[in-house]
Amino acid sequence: MMNVRKRKMVLYFFLILIAAILFWFYILRQPSLEGNWEAHLQAQPAIKVENDTFYIDQIHDWFYGPDGPIRTETISAEFNFKKVKDVWFFVEPFEGNENIAHTMMVFRFTDNKMVGLTIEARKEVGEEYSALAGMARKFELLYIWANPSDMLTRRAVMLDHTLYAYPFDLEQQDQIVLLKSLIQRTNALLTKPRFYNTLRHNCTNEFAQAVNLPWSFAHVLTGKAPAYLAKKGYMDPQWATRKYDIAPQIRKIDAENFNIRFSQILDEIKASTKER
Repeated sequence: MMNVRKRKMVLYFFLILIAAILFWFYILRQPSLEGNWEAHLQAQPAIKVENDTFYIDQIHDWFYGPDGPIRTETISAEFNFKKVKDVWFFVEPFEGNENIAHTMMVFRFTDNKMVGLTIEARKEVGEEYSALAGMARKFELLYIWANPSDMLTRRAVMLDHTLYAYPFDLEQQDQIVLLKSLIQRTNALLTKPRFYNTLRHNCTNEFAQAVNLPWSFAHVLTGKAPAYLAKKGYMDPQWATRKYDIAPQIRKIDAENFNIRFSQILDEIKASTKER
């Protein structure tokens, strides 16, 4: 009889413990704008919109070599919605499993300006990313607007990762709608921070939610995002099956000429596609 009672007490204890943990994670622990963030995750952009113009403060403008950052700056810049030229989607597959990936975007403008967006789990110093921790309200969500050289040299040069490049196939008005929605979501985080979530609020499904795309397994198996986007009309289906690794070319560009050469590479990719 005592053994049964003891087992029940142990069971109740663990149920109460689990309930307390869940209460902490989902009720008491709230997302914050304050933290001892890792250096490259400290800057939080703010964007001011006036008619056709928008001004981004705290644009990440780091540049990476094989051993780490060799330039650590933030800048401000002004852009015009009506000058949006095209949108590019980048996929950084995880080593050993291309079904899982980090995704990013770059917007190009007709006046030769460019700006990229990467959506990140905002880690504090000493924290390590894991998919499990990302489901347990461990990290805040951060939208980083950056010079493409920042996003791409970090991954291609410092981390030595693969980077697949895909152009969106959208009319300019649709590009502007996407851009404005991402700007609104960026500014919302300044007053109402949110948690990153591996399944519901990651780099890919935040993009999808910005334009109200329905949920898909590609939101979790993020390496499949190109095929999903092609199915939804955002990308030429031929591109969804073509893996153009831009990383080797990124590694050859110096900091001074990065944006000029990078833009040339994107134009060359587009031209090669039209020839096929």
